[in-house]
Amino acid sequence: MTDSAVVVQWGSQVYFRAWLRSIAFILVLSLVGFSSVVIPAASGPGGNPPDLKVLSGLLLDGAGSPISNQELILEDSGGNLLATATDGQGRYSFSLAPGTYKFSAQTFHNFGLIFNAPFLFAFTDASPIQLATNLVADIRLPLLRVDVHVQNSVGKAMPNVQLAAGQVWNPSLNFGSFTANGFARYDLDLGPDTPVTDINGNATLWLTPTPGGQPYAITAEPPAGATFAPTTVQTATITTDTNLTIPLEFAHPPPVTSAIVEGAVNDLGEYWDPVKITLKAQGATGLEVKTFFVLEGNTTNKYDNPLVIHTPGDYLVKYWSVDADGVNETPNFLKFTIASATADVPPKFPDDTPPGQIVVMDELTSLTNNFHIVNDAQMSGSVSYSLGIGAPLGAKIDA
Repeated sequence: MTDSAVVVQWGSQVYFRAWLRSIAFILVLSLVGFSSVVIPAASGPGGNPPDLKVLSGLLLDGAGSPISNQELILEDSGGNLLATATDGQGRYSFSLAPGTYKFSAQTFHNFGLIFNAPFLFAFTDASPIQLATNLVADIRLPLLRVDVHVQNSVGKAMPNVQLAAGQVWNPSLNFGSFTANGFARYDLDLGPDTPVTDINGNATLWLTPTPGGQPYAITAEPPAGATFAPTTVQTATITTDTNLTIPLEFAHPPPVTSAIVEGAVNDLGEYWDPVKITLKAQGATGLEVKTFFVLEGNTTNKYDNPLVIHTPGDYLVKYWSVDADGVNETPNFLKFTIASATADVPPKFPDDTPPGQIVVMDELTSLTNNFHIVNDAQMSGSVSYSLGIGAPLGAKIDA
């Protein structure tokens, strides 16, 4: 057997793989469970076997825990690729002739995302190892924690949303005590191998740091039939553990609701009893729309007919609409005041009041009210009247 061959030892069986010279083509091993690699080399002095050295250690995930069934690859000075995989405790071991080697690690099957690592990663062409004696090298994958929170337009957490992250190649990663090139990536629609938000809208990604000016594109894809469209955000450069919030966008625009307020207004901008509020909603074409409001307290009411309010006081009306697809509008707010009937504030009449006419509505008796006359010039004065309770006063004054 030539010294350019690779022998992968798995149980009692030995498999031969031809050497590959280009590290750009990453050797993919589908075998799981093999624990060591023996590299045949040229004979030592007097034709005796060479004095092999052992390179061993632990492969650790982004949180520092051992990670099993991950491929580790060495490239010797002749360009040959030497491969093994971590065992169930995350340990690896190479038996090698003394020399210079480059380290790589990769996975294409972090099944079920049981480790703090992405489904796909590769770290290649690390700085050389000068192997002259046995060496123990624990290697932590160069990954950062990205905690993602997915919510809708009003801040409600969105569960069961798949997340994906496109790969960003970084040519300068800390790979244990070495420097390596590499990337991390998540893909959609891989079942249990795709991260999905929990009931609180949260999920965690493990990604490599990004080189300056190269953000990740992270996609949130709602489940089928949801009222939201897939949303992709461009993150900032990631150089440390990060929190990221993704607000989902609706599959179509939400309804738009307007409020029409009717009532007499005094000079302070306050309304006189009564005040009538009409809500009108416009939704996407062909979709039924329902409107809701909160007038007092926290009780949500469905809007069916105009609201008529009599009692003096300050009011804040919250209102919004939802279409048949469940797309909801961001709530709107209407603030107004109904003046007390005893307030010493003159009513404000519209500018188109017919000349020489005054209309006063009151439910009190023996009260002197201000009045407003409109003719060629605007004048004001006062008039005293005495009526039964609830009787309106209608007076025509000749200009």
